[in-house]
Parts: sequence; structure tokens; C-alpha cells
Amino acid sequence: MKIKINKKTTVQLLFAAAVILLIANLVIKNFFIGKVYPQNFSLLTGQKIDSIFISSLKSYGILDEWIDVRKVSGDEKYKNYKIQVPADLSIPVILTEIYANLAGYDVNIFSQEKKPSGKSILTISVADEVKLKSVFNYNDAIKRIAGRVSFIINDFVLWSSEDSLLLQIPEPFSILLTPSKENTYLAEKILKMKKSYSVLLNDDISELKYKLRDNYSKNRLENSIKSLIKDYSKATFFVIDEKSDIFNSFVLQLLRNEFSRRKINLIRKDSFIHLNYDNEDELKSLFDTYLKQIKNNGGKIFLIDEDGFISLLPEIRNFRKTGYKFVHPSEIKIIQ
Repeated sequence: MKIKINKKTTVQLLFAAAVILLIANLVIKNFFIGKVYPQNFSLLTGQKIDSIFISSLKSYGILDEWIDVRKVSGDEKYKNYKIQVPADLSIPVILTEIYANLAGYDVNIFSQEKKPSGKSILTISVADEVKLKSVFNYNDAIKRIAGRVSFIINDFVLWSSEDSLLLQIPEPFSILLTPSKENTYLAEKILKMKKSYSVLLNDDISELKYKLRDNYSKNRLENSIKSLIKDYSKATFFVIDEKSDIFNSFVLQLLRNEFSRRKINLIRKDSFIHLNYDNEDELKSLFDTYLKQIKNNGGKIFLIDEDGFISLLPEIRNFRKTGYKFVHPSEIKIIQ
């Protein structure tokens, strides 16, 4: 049987097939290529590169006055910068941040260091077209915010191996302990883990050896104080709760006398900033506010629980990048 082909029908079928193939091609691009390559050079404009570049600088505390936009000669349209970098910050560290933030994009990044000055030249291109150039120079006359921050962690109990993970965190802090027989062992463990502890003096001390009461004789109180000083001789601070009964009694003066004789500072608990919070967002907001209040070379010590401290670790890393120093509590001068 001979099949008769209608040319008009054939054209319509071919047109329909072309439309179907076009739609299929778009679907494949959107659902497959788009997912495999979520970032591509066609979407990365010069403006986007500039935004990523400036954001990278800001994350390391580079101030606006250290960023100079230079004129570009001729018909060239790329951004051209000259960046001043303080001596406490490494230019390669900044370049690494820029590289990391552009990872996944189809861009060409070239950097060259001029020795011995450390001057570096950065060029970012897309499809052989220069989008941004920058020169980085060290400047000993400028400094980033040098605020110092430290932590004292309260409500810490070593119930399990998970709790000991806190002691493995490579950040300086001091753990606040209430005197007890069990906590003398914990203090030793803390020291073995290259951390430090402080001692809280309040009405909640139940161990008779360390107990402080305003109805005790002077001799008994002196023995308790001697036991505290002997058994917790490596304490960073002895901290007294200003809301306790012993603070509002003659015990306070006796503590001060005995500690002063041994050149031990007795610190009020309210000398620290208490980070009390209802949720993680509130905690991060409080922390951010307090840190931005620190003046150059100033310092703050925060009192916080274990969970809160762990929640703040990403914030600590971000603030450290901008120039804040996170130090041991003993390195910050306490004004009472």
C-alpha cells in the first residue's frame, strides 16, 4: 500500500516537533544544568563581583577609608581599587577569602605578590574580560578594632564524655566552679585539658570544708578560706556573688583580708557581663551589641552557660576575622 504524504501536514508536524524539542531543551537546562551549575559566568556581572570583593574586605574589618577607588584609563569599564591593609592582617588571608567567596563561579583570578614589600596585585576576569583589579599595600599607620573579649562559663557539670567536648574547644575561657570535693577533681581535669577554672563563693557551698556562714566563728571561717585557697590554688579568679548573704556580712571583709594578704583578687560576680537570653537569636544580638560597644584596646568578660558559648562559636570566628582578640580572662583588667 502506498502512503500519500501531505506536505502541509508534514510541515506542521516538523514545526510541532521543533517546539517540543525547544521546550524539552529548556526543561533540561532549568532542571538539570541549573542544579549542577547553580553559579555560572553569564550570571556573574561586574557588579556582583564588586559586591563579593567588598564583602570579603569587610569581613576582615577593612574600613571604608582604607578602600580607594582608582580611575580607569581609556574605555575600560572594570573597577580598580587600591586597598590599605593594617600590619596585623595578612594580605594572603584576604585573598584566600576572596577566592573562597568566588568559588563555583566561572571566573579567572590572578594574584601576584611583590616582595619584599608584600604588595599584591589581584585581577578578576570573566570570559577573558577584566572585571576588577586591586592593589593591596600594607600600612603600619592604620589599625583594626583591637577590642579584647573573654568568657567565664557557669553551670558546667561533667556528666558524660559529651560534656568534656567543651574542654576540647580551642578557645580561651575559664569555667566557674562552686567549691566541692567533686569539683576539686574536675578542676584537675580542666587543668590537664589546658583550660582554666575560677571559683564561685556564695551561700550554695554545701561542702563543710569550704562552707562560709556569717554565724560561724572567725577561726572556722579562716580555716574554710585556707582550704579554698589551698585546694583551688590554680584558680584564675575567686568570684563572690554580690546577692549572697555572705556578701552582706562580716564574712566579706574577712575574705578580703585573707585574700589580700596572699595577693589574691576577690572579684564581684557583677563585674562580668551576664549574657542571659531566651533564644539563640537574642543571644547573638546581645553579643553583637556588646562587642560593638568595646572601645579600641578595651575589653569585656562575659558570663555565659555552656550551651550559649557553643552557640556563639560561629560569631566568635567572625568577630576574630575583623580584628577582635579573644583572650584568657586573666588578660583583661577588671574594674570594680
